[in-house]
Amino acid sequence: MEGTLLGIPSFSISISGEGDYHFDVAARFAQQLASQILKKGLPRDTLLNVNVPDLPREKIQGVKFTCLGKRVYEDVIVEKVDPRGKKYYWIAGNRIVFEGRRNTDFEALQAGKISVTPLKLDLTDYKTLARLKSWESLLEHD
Repeated sequence: MEGTLLGIPSFSISISGEGDYHFDVAARFAQQLASQILKKGLPRDTLLNVNVPDLPREKIQGVKFTCLGKRVYEDVIVEKVDPRGKKYYWIAGNRIVFEGRRNTDFEALQAGKISVTPLKLDLTDYKTLARLKSWESLLEHD
């Protein structure tokens, strides 16, 4: 994200899974993607979020350009303590469940495909912002 903030075309890459971690697959794709980005560029304030299934190269089923999936958390919140003695909270549960939307990063990974999701740095909800501006006169000013 910092590269994108500095105007450098950027991407993040992760391996999704809990197995052997096929770093060679992720590294090869990262090299191919970086080469393509250098040739074609990316829109300003956009970065690519890449998720690679933890599979050997011959089992990868291709690449899919996706939307960001949304994880549905179970009602499990666990209080933990970090190495410095500070409390933090782990929100999760035993099952990993995602919304049933189509063309998401999660769906691509489940199909054995590398997922590439373009993300914008500006997360502002402009439609809601326009609606909330009408509230300005309703709120007190100090």
